Amino acid sequence: MSISLNEYLKNFAKERNGTFKVKKTAPGIGGMNSWRVTILNLPYKNGEIHFIISQASPMKIHYIFNFNIKLDFLIYNEDWTDKIGKLFGLKEHQIGNNKFDNKFIIKGTNKTFVSNILDKPIQEFLIKNDRFSNLILESKANNSKLELNAPFNESNTTKMKEAYEFIRNLADNIYNFYEKQTDNKT
Repeated sequence: MSISLNEYLKNFAKERNGTFKVKKTAPGIGGMNSWRVTILNLPYKNGEIHFIISQASPMKIHYIFNFNIKLDFLIYNEDWTDKIGKLFGLKEHQIGNNKFDNKFIIKGTNKTFVSNILDKPIQEFLIKNDRFSNLILESKANNSKLELNAPFNESNTTKMKEAYEFIRNLADNIYNFYEKQTDNKT
């Protein structure tokens, strides 16, 4: 007997000492068009991984660091407009892997940072899952937020597990880089 998707998501959260919540959005015009939003909050290290699963938009996966890393990046699929932009001087970071560099645009505050955190397993995941869009790390006042937009259905439990492991691994790489930089300053 198979379990429902909600039961699977509840178990996914529970196995990781997290929480599962479902809410409905406010209805649209005439009381129509409300949809379900599922939120998983999963503790990891000193932060939390959040899955925000909506019927109306791609799944978002966030990791909130409880401090400001003071480094930012944006990684997204390169398209024909970016190729034209490169002819006119579009600035991007390259990490030295042609397969990766030809597929993605990397913008960021620090090339060394981006090159260090994008290790081989991270690159391979992004190449294999090139439908993911906009991998972002942005600094806020008191924290930093890592976000991945995941255009797959939440019923694809294999992809969900892979995305969870990917965010954990990337967060680990960011923590390791940050700790090395902090140790070098002291």
